[in-house]
Amino acid sequence: MRGEAPSAAELTARAEQHERLLHHVRALPEQHRVVLLLRYYDDLPPRAIAQRLGMPVRTVQTQLARGLAQLRERLDAEHPRGRAGWVAALCLPWPEPAPPWWAPHALGVVGIATAALVAITLWPSERPPTA
Repeated sequence: MRGEAPSAAELTARAEQHERLLHHVRALPEQHRVVLLLRYYDDLPPRAIAQRLGMPVRTVQTQLARGLAQLRERLDAEHPRGRAGWVAALCLPWPEPAPPWWAPHALGVVGIATAALVAITLWPSERPPTA
């Protein structure tokens, strides 16, 4: 079932929000930026990123968590409505039919922004206690 198509102004606002997200990703320290791009653009799991970069998986997970936390903070501070505002602005409706889950490169900027949005909003803000 299709909903009402967004207006040109809504689409433009969402595209601008995606551009701001990418700006913030580019502004991250290199160690955070690299793991975020490998994770959400190249769709690599943390274990594969660790192998590629020659570092422990735990280090990759820590850098992902810190990078996502920095993105959340920057986007929260930037948007007048805080997190609710930028999350709503980043949500783009999928075209009918939705693209296959295995085609992240076909989605380009929308793919990385959507993946980062999901990660930013769902990744725990605090690490669970370790044993």
